[in-house]
Amino acid sequence: MTGMHRLLLCLLLCASPAIAGEDDDFLLGVNLAGAEFAPQELPGIEGRNWAWPSQECIDYWHKSGVRLIRLPFKWERLQPTLMQDFDPAYAAGLAKVVALLRERDMRLILDVHNYGKYRQKPIGSPEVPFAAFHDLWKRLATIHKDEPHIWGYGLMNEPGKGWREAAQHGIDGVRAVDQKTRILVANDYPCWGATRANLKPDTDLVAWAAQGMAFGDPAMLKDPANRIVWELHFYFDHDASGTYRKTYDEEIARKDGPEQRVRPEVGVHRMKPFVEWLKHHHAKGFIGEYSAPADDPRWMEILEKTLAYMAENKIPSAYWAGGSSWSPYRTHCIERSGWPKDVTGELRLRDRPQLEMMRKFLPAR
Repeated sequence: MTGMHRLLLCLLLCASPAIAGEDDDFLLGVNLAGAEFAPQELPGIEGRNWAWPSQECIDYWHKSGVRLIRLPFKWERLQPTLMQDFDPAYAAGLAKVVALLRERDMRLILDVHNYGKYRQKPIGSPEVPFAAFHDLWKRLATIHKDEPHIWGYGLMNEPGKGWREAAQHGIDGVRAVDQKTRILVANDYPCWGATRANLKPDTDLVAWAAQGMAFGDPAMLKDPANRIVWELHFYFDHDASGTYRKTYDEEIARKDGPEQRVRPEVGVHRMKPFVEWLKHHHAKGFIGEYSAPADDPRWMEILEKTLAYMAENKIPSAYWAGGSSWSPYRTHCIERSGWPKDVTGELRLRDRPQLEMMRKFLPAR
């Protein structure tokens, strides 16, 4: 390579915009809930039933060092009639969030938060044909395909096991117009089972995980761009619901089986079969939801061990949850809702222990 060629190459690389490339494979983020609220109120009223995250909210997370946002939203609000145009106001709200994140060099996951249904009818039913899911994702990808700050398309939040054909139609819709962006495919399994006594040290974790997954073999789905990222959600309470109805001591004292009790390694144990499955298949993974209460330091110990395990294995994730409309409770990672400001205009918020713990593992910017 001549000196002139090296100079031209350097200029080209320096002029290239920052994109969500391979250096972004490991990110630690947060879900910004709000736009998917009140599913029983459709379309609902913005600001009363649901809301997009505010600029102040996004600024807060940017200042906190968080680079990745998973953004849940409702299919019915975006597309009130299947196979028809998007609602202009809702689509504009989504576009505004994308722009705010772009301006701050943050990454975004678009999360269709519909549990495999549209107006309570499952994808693949006569009311919601597979072609409608293909259409949704083709339209979304057409709008966002040239947006480098979209880290990935979250096809569907927690659709259950029987969604193989629907997922393939969603992938095909994206790839009809976008060959670059990651596609996140929900592949949950009953994580609480991984803490049971019958999961012995010599258990074949890959086979065990595959039995419970929607896609036990990555080859079940075809992506011509080979950019599928497999998504798992899990929580630390005994039933992995994330409700944390029982205190830590109550979890320990439960009478329905010592094998299901919480302990410091419970998060690692529940995630390990997924990680081993990913390694076996040379696949990429993402933890889309997890949380821990802040009212007992033992929950924080679980969270710390889990975050350390994700960092060790380079598994990106998004904590559940935050957002300017989110009312804080035991698992929330900021202290107050409402985003109040003091007389100087600064937000009067206090980080909770969950966010302070996350900061230990945030990748360097």
